[in-house]
Formats: sequence, C-alpha cells, structure tokens
Amino acid sequence: MSADFEARLATLIEDGRPEALVALAQSQTAPEQSARAWLEAADMLMAHGSPEQAVGACVRAQQALRGLDAPLLQDRALLLRSEAVFQLEHPVSEDALAQAAERLLAAGAWSEVMRANQLLMDLALERGALAEARRRFALAMGGAEADGYQLAGPVLLMRLARAELALGDPARAQDPARAAYHRLEPVQLRTARLHQARCLDLLGDIAQALGDRTTADACWADAAERFTALEQPKRAAKVLEKL
Repeated sequence: MSADFEARLATLIEDGRPEALVALAQSQTAPEQSARAWLEAADMLMAHGSPEQAVGACVRAQQALRGLDAPLLQDRALLLRSEAVFQLEHPVSEDALAQAAERLLAAGAWSEVMRANQLLMDLALERGALAEARRRFALAMGGAEADGYQLAGPVLLMRLARAELALGDPARAQDPARAAYHRLEPVQLRTARLHQARCLDLLGDIAQALGDRTTADACWADAAERFTALEQPKRAAKVLEKL
C-alpha cells in the first residue's frame, strides 16, 4: 500500500464524506486499494442511512478482491454487505456470516468480530433462538472488550436487555441493563450520557414489567430530566408520556 493512498484514505474517513471515498475507490488501479476504499465507503454509507448504496459499494469491493489472496478484506466485505442487507430487511446468509466470524476471530479482527456476532445475535433473536443469541452476545462482548471501544460493551448489554424484555423475561433483563449503566459511568463522552439516559428509560420499562411502578416512575423521571439536559426534547417528551 502506498503512503499517499493511506494518508488520503485516513483523511477522507475523518472528513466523513462517502462520496469522496467512492471517488477514491474509482480512481485506484490497484484492486486491493480500490476494495479498501469501497469498503470504507460502504461503512460510511450505512452510517448515513443509505444501505442500498452500501450494498453496491460492497459488491464493487468483492469484485475487486476476486482472485486476490486477501481473506480479511473478503470477510470484511461479506460482513458489511450482510449488515446492509439486514438493514434493508432482506435475507442474510447466516452460515456464510458465521464462517466469516470464525475467521475474523482467528485473525484477531476485534471490531469485525464484535459486529459480525452482533448481527448474528440479531438474526438469532429474529428466529427466537435465545440461547444462540446469548452465545453470540458473549462473543460480541469479547470482541468489543478486546477492541477497547468503551461504548460498544454497554450498547450490546442494552440490546440484550431489550431482547430479554421483549421475549417476556424482565427479571433476566435487569442485570444487563444495570451493567450497561454502570459501565458508562467512567466514559467521559456526551454520547455516554445519552446512553445512560436510554438505560434509565429501559430500566423503567423493566420495572414496570415486573410490577414495580414506583421504581419505573423514578427511572423514567430521571431519564426525562437527563434527556432534557442533553437537549433531546423529543426523547424527553416520549419518556414523560409513560408517567
């Protein structure tokens, strides 16, 4: 990889403009460089709410990688395409994704391990396979912690708590929701404070499902106050409707 390409790619990722990454991908003559730029474009397109375009970018990356010995990039392309397809509510090949997740784990690609197992958890929940979802959750948590991303673990814990609640087990939902809240405490980011407010809202829902209206009201009131302080009036109003 050329130093110029690496510097340009890093700059465009920081700028957050997917169209610039698409242009970079189209300008590359080296297939591996083109594929890397397409994959970064796909990731950013998903973050910007354009999963259909993200699928197209993944297809271009996979075409560029065809015949190359680049297994990590090929597995990342499969993962990103699966995420985009899932966002579009189209069928995802769980077997292929699970195999990619195993290879990513063996390679120590922790961010991708987290994302692949998070998606596999969601797919298991859709099938009602709660035991498999919990196993995938544990693998995703391991990837998140190895990657060192402070917000990933709490977000996964909240997802698990919501799943347990939705599947009718509020008692089992309590521990991951509480753990998510406490894990966010030392994270000095505004996003962490938003997630804590969401945790409190979720803990209120769990308490209500357990028949503890007093605790539910206290959690919701605290959540609404925090959303207001964080300049999220719509979220605050939605929580206040529960009181």
